[in-house]
Amino acid sequence: MSESAVFKTHQKLSQVLKHAVKADIIPSNPCDKIDGMKRPEPQEERRSLSEKQAVKLAQDLKSADRTGCIVAVWIALATGMRRGEILGLLWDDIDLANGRINIKKQLDSKKNRRKTKSKTSKRNLAIDAGTVEFLTEWRELQSGLFYEGGEVPANSYVCTNSTGKEIEPNFFGKWRRNWFADHGLGHFETIETYIDRKGVKRQRRSGYQGYNLHELRHTQATLLIGKGADVKTVQNRLGHSSAQLTMDIYAHAIEQNDRKAADAIGAIMS
Repeated sequence: MSESAVFKTHQKLSQVLKHAVKADIIPSNPCDKIDGMKRPEPQEERRSLSEKQAVKLAQDLKSADRTGCIVAVWIALATGMRRGEILGLLWDDIDLANGRINIKKQLDSKKNRRKTKSKTSKRNLAIDAGTVEFLTEWRELQSGLFYEGGEVPANSYVCTNSTGKEIEPNFFGKWRRNWFADHGLGHFETIETYIDRKGVKRQRRSGYQGYNLHELRHTQATLLIGKGADVKTVQNRLGHSSAQLTMDIYAHAIEQNDRKAADAIGAIMS
């Protein structure tokens, strides 16, 4: 477990046992006897794609053969949504006519569609015209692939596998690492070539180093802040519990905007 996870676990356990002491279930709180349990230092600055890298990724996604995995990465880049939120989307959650996505559920690692991470994770996001077009084209493709040209049901998944079912999250993670490596956003430390039982030449890759899907979430935030979006808007789009949390995580991007603001005032005054 990370230092942060250990601290949060200790904090929650201490709350439970404190309640037990008040209820005279136990005489004292064992957590009080643990020394050195301090809130960990803030994590290193989050990585995010540059604007140039984001544009290149969007171009690569648009030119690729359309699949549910490609659509999932596009949504991540366009909205900053979490992996489970993206894979848990149903067409009923997307209003293409008005360009909005209603995030109500997420898909967990066992393919269960359950509640979002928190109450603030439930949100209604605007999507741009390009994303509306991208998703419209994908739904039309799904119609031909899985429904013989008929209407795609509202209760079907947006991001689907080759059989029209939901995408297993771990499969998506493996696919995404390979795709990112093939498109300049990462690499594998070890690549082994082997012949399978059918005599087909294959590759076994391990030791992935590079960007992950969550860093597209950070990309959304830093690009928005860099373009002048207010912190409250960024908080709502990412589903953070408070604007303060957003400010703490993206302080570096806010500081850059503060410098631009100071320079703008300086230009007026001079």
